[in-house]
Amino acid sequence: YQSLLGELVGMEVVSTPTYDGGCAAGSALLMACRVTGRSRLLLASTLRADRLSQLRGFTGPAASLDVIRHDPATAAFDLADLEAKLSADIAAVYFEVAGYLGTLEPHAAEIVASAHRHGALAVVGVDPSSLGVLRAPGDYGADIVTGELQPLRIHMQAGGGQAGFIACRDGRA
Repeated sequence: YQSLLGELVGMEVVSTPTYDGGCAAGSALLMACRVTGRSRLLLASTLRADRLSQLRGFTGPAASLDVIRHDPATAAFDLADLEAKLSADIAAVYFEVAGYLGTLEPHAAEIVASAHRHGALAVVGVDPSSLGVLRAPGDYGADIVTGELQPLRIHMQAGGGQAGFIACRDGRA
């Protein structure tokens, strides 16, 4: 199961250590802080409100969050705002493909490249069921990929069938 998920996301190491996709994203962002030794995180402004709240609560003791503006017409990252906010204290940039607004981020590779130029990691949240038709985040350079496993048809039982996953390259994070 984990090796098949690794193929979908384009990563070698996959673990399912968390309750849901939001917890996985929070854990991945804290992992990025530990790996880089930095304590600021940049997130897409198009995240759903409950996910943003969950990430604020999850990372609050260790990191500060800032959001990157988006183009209101396309919901795509404002790359100029991203470049203005990237600095030597940014641990990671987080965005989701497909996004909450139902859009695909057309600048995914550029976002990852910008993060890397500044020594930050790129963390991408995905719906794994979309990766049969969308490009794997590992293919455009993502460092950590997170998501929710329930869309892969995990049955709801005994209070839930949720699980979050975290994936990364072998030896990178």
